[in-house]
Amino acid sequence: MSAAPSLHSNILDNMDDGVVAVDRRGVITSFNAAAGAILGIAPDDCPGRLFTDVFVLVKGLDQFTQALLDAINSSELGRGAVEIDVDGERRVLTVNASWLPDIELVQPGGDAVSTGGVVAVFSDISEETRLKETVESQYGELQRAYRDIDEANGELSEALRRAQIVRAVATAAVVAVCLGVGWCAWDAGGPDEEAGRLGEAAGATGTFIVRPERIVSELTVPGRLGPGRETDVQSPVDGAVTGLHFRYGDAVEEGQLLVELDAYESRRQRRSIRARHIVAERRVEELASWESSGSVVTARRSLARVERALQQQQHGLTETEFLLDQGIVPRSEHDAARERYQSLQLDVEAALQDLREARRAGDAEALEAARLESRNLEEELRDLDVAIAAASVRAPTAGVVLRPPVTASGGGPLLKGAPVARGQLLLTVADVQALSVSALVDEVEIAAIRPGQPVAVTADALPGVELAGKIANVAAQASNAGGPAGQPALFAVVAALDDDIDAALRGDLRLGMSVDVLVVTEDRGDALLVPIEAVRIGEQGPTVRVRSRGTEGFSTVPVETGRTTPGAVEIVAGVKPGDELALGAGSARDVN
Repeated sequence: MSAAPSLHSNILDNMDDGVVAVDRRGVITSFNAAAGAILGIAPDDCPGRLFTDVFVLVKGLDQFTQALLDAINSSELGRGAVEIDVDGERRVLTVNASWLPDIELVQPGGDAVSTGGVVAVFSDISEETRLKETVESQYGELQRAYRDIDEANGELSEALRRAQIVRAVATAAVVAVCLGVGWCAWDAGGPDEEAGRLGEAAGATGTFIVRPERIVSELTVPGRLGPGRETDVQSPVDGAVTGLHFRYGDAVEEGQLLVELDAYESRRQRRSIRARHIVAERRVEELASWESSGSVVTARRSLARVERALQQQQHGLTETEFLLDQGIVPRSEHDAARERYQSLQLDVEAALQDLREARRAGDAEALEAARLESRNLEEELRDLDVAIAAASVRAPTAGVVLRPPVTASGGGPLLKGAPVARGQLLLTVADVQALSVSALVDEVEIAAIRPGQPVAVTADALPGVELAGKIANVAAQASNAGGPAGQPALFAVVAALDDDIDAALRGDLRLGMSVDVLVVTEDRGDALLVPIEAVRIGEQGPTVRVRSRGTEGFSTVPVETGRTTPGAVEIVAGVKPGDELALGAGSARDVN
């Protein structure tokens, strides 16, 4: 019992929160070291003194004192935040004040003492409060900046609207002037002369020589920088974390000690399995010499005993039959002897059946099953021995230690003393010698991306730096396949960066950086691109006019079109390099 006050004092002195207890008489009964550090009062001078003598006359503790007085007066739980001033420093405290009911204690001398009063537990949250105020101030500045940007965007939109109006007015004026000039020309020369001028203009539209040209298509998507390869490290045993020798983000070498585990659960399992294995080995030995086992020996003895009894009864039955024939014994005695004989015959059959069952319990199949059970237990013991020996978890490869993902079944950062299960993911070691970029691509554009396509990666954090690589993997299933209906599907794409990254630049790269990935989806140098003006759309589809060889005339040739650029159309079939095409009106500018 004498150790209880010492334990109580040690608990109070090692708490981070301040604790002050005041009894019904207003006398301070508890005042721990944390309370003294927070309130700026020497803790050794407080116990046994009146609450009013310590707190009421001290400047700067008014709100704290009032919180305790409110709890004393109301006899209810009081919670809240108060501000105090300690040597000119403003501090913010959270105070939980509770009223303790009276408990009558009998002291060793026989005197009864009533306990009860108020206990206050409080914490210094000054730093958190200052951080909160700083964040709120920065948030307010950010909101003001957003409002300024919105106002600037509004002014810019108004200026663009005015510019569009001015442009429309100027266009209308130009059209009016052109119409006026055309009317004057038609009125001066007449319809026949105008038709001649139009014919001359059509004849002067020109031609185009078909030549192979390069066509490049690119797609830019946002992504994040990641490791080239990740190796998951799992717990080899059931146990608890006893030592952590890394911090997340640290670079580690292959074989470096990362985690130490207490394999108490695995050792317990080993003891249990070892006990079962001993029983299984004894069972194998017993079955190997089953004919001499107690079960078989007992069954044989029982059979021999009833067989001897049957033989004796058979001799007795023969004698009774002889005596019955001589008229010496009555028939009832003979009938009783016959019934005993028949009963012993049944006992012999039962003993034979028991012997067969006893032997079947130790036959070849039973022996084989026992040996298999023993081997299984031996393998489990070996696995546990390996797992227990591996309780010191080491890095499987050189790299950077990453946090394991948080899932529905657990995960998250490791803590010393936390229990872990066998096979649980402890951490991930990322190989940063090879880097990759992961991105999500919309379902409309994913068809254009294939493994092996070159990429160029840039980052806002590293202006002027461009990293080269190739598409390594394109997911076959959408990453958000289980999302709401109507939401565009997004597919994961991984690009492997080239290994020839400068050592100095590699030091500036950080896993998780935001990057832009430019994918070259198409780069061909044999595309036959012709001006849009050369292609015409008719009832038979797209056509071009090709100059006939050796003549000045043109013939209409149907063609198959491919991609369309802002000023040209790709001809997939119908023309060949060197063909001369006519340019002119009637071309199809909406060729797909």
